[in-house]
Amino acid sequence: DYDLITYIYAPREINVDLDCLDWMIRPEKTERVDGILRMAEGGLICGPYYTLPFGKYQTELHINCLQSDEKRVARYKITAEKGTRVISEGSLKRGSNSIVWSSDVKVTDFEVVVNAEQELEIDQLKVRRIKQRGGRSK
Repeated sequence: DYDLITYIYAPREINVDLDCLDWMIRPEKTERVDGILRMAEGGLICGPYYTLPFGKYQTELHINCLQSDEKRVARYKITAEKGTRVISEGSLKRGSNSIVWSSDVKVTDFEVVVNAEQELEIDQLKVRRIKQRGGRSK
């Protein structure tokens, strides 16, 4: 009735800025050469299997195509929960690719899957959290 003190705590913002290239698993037709991933047609990479807080993210890939000048050189999926929840999917082109995606819940076992449709090299694969207005990510 007399004095009431209420404390409200905000969760600490977690800075996510990951260089994932070294953490990718290369199960099929893919090899690591001089710091890049070289993929044959039909090659596959997946990983890095991190747990990320909810929020908005940007995944950046840089692809050098070794065979042709075709725009679409690979397909991708961004998944969670060991591949059972698809967050985003689409095509990748030669050069820089920027994929913006978000999740309203924690992302358990975050995974990027890339299937090469022709011979290519990936020399960059980064994931970073995007801060929104007010400094909150949601």
